Amino acid sequence: MNWNGICRVFEDNKDNPPENEEATRFRVIDLILDALEYSRMEVYPNRSDGSGGIPDYTILPNHEKEFFLEAKAWNVPLREDFIRQATNYAYQRGHRWVVLTNGCHWQLFDSYIQGKSSNRLVLSYEFHGAKSDAPPPLIFQAICRESVISGRTDEYALSSRLRELIKKELKEPNSSIIASMQRNIRRRDGFGKVTREMIVSCLTDQTPCSGSRSIPDSVNEIIKTRNSNPSCKTLAELENDPPKGDKPVSVCFPDGGAEAVRSWKDMTMAILNWLASNNRIPAIPYSFASGKSYFLNTSPNHQKARMRSPREFQYNGQAIYVEAHGSASYLVSKTLEICRQVGFTGDEFNIEIRF
Repeated sequence: MNWNGICRVFEDNKDNPPENEEATRFRVIDLILDALEYSRMEVYPNRSDGSGGIPDYTILPNHEKEFFLEAKAWNVPLREDFIRQATNYAYQRGHRWVVLTNGCHWQLFDSYIQGKSSNRLVLSYEFHGAKSDAPPPLIFQAICRESVISGRTDEYALSSRLRELIKKELKEPNSSIIASMQRNIRRRDGFGKVTREMIVSCLTDQTPCSGSRSIPDSVNEIIKTRNSNPSCKTLAELENDPPKGDKPVSVCFPDGGAEAVRSWKDMTMAILNWLASNNRIPAIPYSFASGKSYFLNTSPNHQKARMRSPREFQYNGQAIYVEAHGSASYLVSKTLEICRQVGFTGDEFNIEIRF
């Protein structure tokens, strides 16, 4: 890849930008594709994709790594409808990668990602005084000929997405990563009262006791909703020390994951969903000790009456209903009973409580 050549293309056009899409393609995009080391025989303009669409560029045609590039005029922002158009071309042909650019702003999309078209964005770069002595942006490293042919495009895209995911997770006190860190830190002597907000503050270089730095808004918002620092108890501990007007904040699972909750019913459903996803649900229907009512059933009914407060979760493709009517102590007791039925002691599930 010729990064110096790409920088020259931008420098040549930034003060005298192309007037329309055709000029943008001729003066910018074609030259950058050259710098990315695609030969003119490997770049087909305006070629039908076989399903009624005509992408602006088909790159590496008839090759297993074939991908599309959609072009817009230099002064046209890359709108959502352009993204849909570009990703639809790729999706219809079973191609994974598609590039959208106006010459100045470059975006790479992964059509294998589910959801809205905009969620498929994996790499992006906009020229603002690009310098040839700086490392090439990841998007150009990912879409240069060598990377595409060798399959390394996926590595660049995944690395970028992972970086963004971790950055986001480390800023959110209720994320599973922060929950796992808190659980491990609290096991160490002298760290039993460490909160997730404190961990986030450290990771984001925010010092709560320092007047010169402010805690992020997202953290402040969560702090405002809590009267005091939460405490953590295992499900087994709650059996001997039942909750009395307290509310759960989150559940930490045996695998290190976590889920935010707002009520004891939510706690029960979170644990049951986790058990179901790990194939650890007892035989259904599951009765109370008296045998006159069900705690779990394939319909929202007991033997002779409907459940008073049925909640639903999925297990092996089937809806399972939970009788969630009852006090906090009752829900803790029944949830713990289920866990013990499938081989847990209850100490594996940590419940964060707001007093």
